Amino acid sequence: MKHAGSFFIEGLTRGEYSFGVMLGNGAQALYGGVSFTITDHDIDGVNMTFGPTASLTGVVRMAEDGVALPKTIAVVLMPAGAAGTARRLAAPASVQDGRFHVDGIAPGNYWPTFLSSSDGYALLRGDGRPLGLYGSAEVTFVMTSKPAAIVGTVVDENQRPVPGATVELVPDLAGEFADRFMNTRIVSGASGEFRFSDVAPGKYTVNGVPVEVGPGQTVTVTVHRVKT
Repeated sequence: MKHAGSFFIEGLTRGEYSFGVMLGNGAQALYGGVSFTITDHDIDGVNMTFGPTASLTGVVRMAEDGVALPKTIAVVLMPAGAAGTARRLAAPASVQDGRFHVDGIAPGNYWPTFLSSSDGYALLRGDGRPLGLYGSAEVTFVMTSKPAAIVGTVVDENQRPVPGATVELVPDLAGEFADRFMNTRIVSGASGEFRFSDVAPGKYTVNGVPVEVGPGQTVTVTVHRVKT
């Protein structure tokens, strides 16, 4: 596509911006993106180059023999990297008989996760790197029916419980793990208590405190309020 039409956006403040446009649907969709920096003047003549979108075909299986997948499950792709936003760039793909396929994905890196109506499952993450989708790709995801849990209490410098404190669970993964979509944030309760359920076995930090949990294990940790 040599010409996709003109566009005009006003009211932008100074800063860095990224725009993406999807034309069409499904396997025939085209995607174009552009990034630029606004300083103290207007920018004219910003061009987008459109190209084919990516597709993903995959299999989801259980780590444990003889255990069925959740009855309702869908794969969700969340954009990885600092330029990502909280919106989903691909619609959830339903898993049927352990298989799924999704077309029309904007090329880029993604963190895969799952939507399920059943508790008690967790996605076993691979090497901790996002999934690069720049064409047709195939992947196998492994889920476990033995998720872990991390519970604990937030305390202040006098070891008193702190209610309403933000608690962040961050996977200790190799490579490009420092992405907002890989982190989970909750708020401590009235007695400073918190709980992360359906956690994949592995290594994490909770407000900077290292934690390691095994399959089906519940680990208790005490963390200090993060001063801002």
